[in-house]
Formats: sequence, structure tokens, C-alpha cells
Amino acid sequence: MSVFGPLGSLDGYIVWIAFENVKEYLAERDDSKDVGPRFVKFRRFLIAIESLNNIPDYIYHEWNIKKLNGKSDKQFKEHIHKRVCPALEQLSQIANGYKHRVRNKSADLGAKEIQGLTKYTIGRGILNVEYNTVECSQLVEEAFRFWHGFRNTPDQQTYLQLNKL
Repeated sequence: MSVFGPLGSLDGYIVWIAFENVKEYLAERDDSKDVGPRFVKFRRFLIAIESLNNIPDYIYHEWNIKKLNGKSDKQFKEHIHKRVCPALEQLSQIANGYKHRVRNKSADLGAKEIQGLTKYTIGRGILNVEYNTVECSQLVEEAFRFWHGFRNTPDQQTYLQLNKL
């Protein structure tokens, strides 16, 4: 059974969900006036990173990567994060810390750290994820540019370097 709409395909998800959530975050981030209840901008940030973080799942399942080359979803995501766009690994760590409340006990990555109360470790480096810092905005913008380039390239498999997976 075919499903239509924004969740029915990779392209629909990217265009109608992920990109729209990023645009809303960027618009509110750049709005200098108070936009309403406390943490509205922070909530938009979390929605944007979660939406961008879901794109590899859509690719993996829609392209049937396991059947294509026998790799697991974890191997596929590691490939994207390490070889193709390292900013996506940082984005994934933030999204998963937010999603699971505590992502990795040894790295002290949890929901409260994402609010900017403390610094937390990502891989071998440290990223201060205090909300609305230059780093957070750059991370969202870099991931957005990467996925925008992916969507607009005629050879998406080469863009993701699947021949090196």
C-alpha cells in the first residue's frame, strides 16, 4: 500500500517536514522581539535538529540500504556521520540526548545539558550546547545546507559516498 503526503516518502519528509521545521527555527531565531512563552525558540531548535536527524532513517528504509549493501542502519549512520558530514554526528548526539533524556551515561549527555546548564562531551571534543549560541545555529545551518545539497544533487548516492560504505 502506497502512502502519500509528507511522511509517505523521503522527499516529502525532507521538503514538508524537516526543511519547514528548520525554516521556522531560523525565522524565530532571527526574530529580535519576544516571541511568546518561555523556551519557544529553544523548542523550535529541538524540533529542527530532531527533524534533520531523522533524514538518514528515511534514506535507509526507502533505499533499502540493508538489501543494497548489507549494512545495518547503525553502520549507515556512522558512515554518514564520520565520512560524509561530521556536523550530523553532533546534531545526532544532541537529538538523541533530548529524545532519551540521557543518551550516554559516560558522556554526561542528557536533556538538562542540552539546555546549556553544563558542557558535555561529543566524541573526543567538547561542544557547549547553551541554547542560541553561535555553535548551535551553525550546526543547524550546516546540516540544513548538507541536506539541501543532497536533495538538489542528481546523484544522491554519490553525494552520500555510498560506494565507500
